[in-house]
Amino acid sequence: MRPKRPYEGFRVAHHQDVWTAAEEHGGAGPRQAGLRSGTSIGANYREAHRGRSKAEFIAKVGDSLRELEETAYWLELLIEGKIVAASKLELLRKETDELTAIFVTILKRSKES
Repeated sequence: MRPKRPYEGFRVAHHQDVWTAAEEHGGAGPRQAGLRSGTSIGANYREAHRGRSKAEFIAKVGDSLRELEETAYWLELLIEGKIVAASKLELLRKETDELTAIFVTILKRSKES
């Protein structure tokens, strides 16, 4: 059975013109870092479900959470630097917050069981 993937819609939205605008106005650095962290979320989550142990699962979900935090950081920099309008990132930032809550819950429950 295929694992549930809470990040799927995020990865699509994440690639749209937000990061293109970041490159146009802020250089390739923010774009590359934001794309890397945003796409690593899903890769780590997939790896978590293929983990050989509970500890490996917890570690990979933790990696996903760290990548979410880094993505949130880059989104904040894009807004603070006036590279992308806050209104354009509102949904993506909301989804980042929601995914963070989901991954925190997954981690807590995994550690408790």
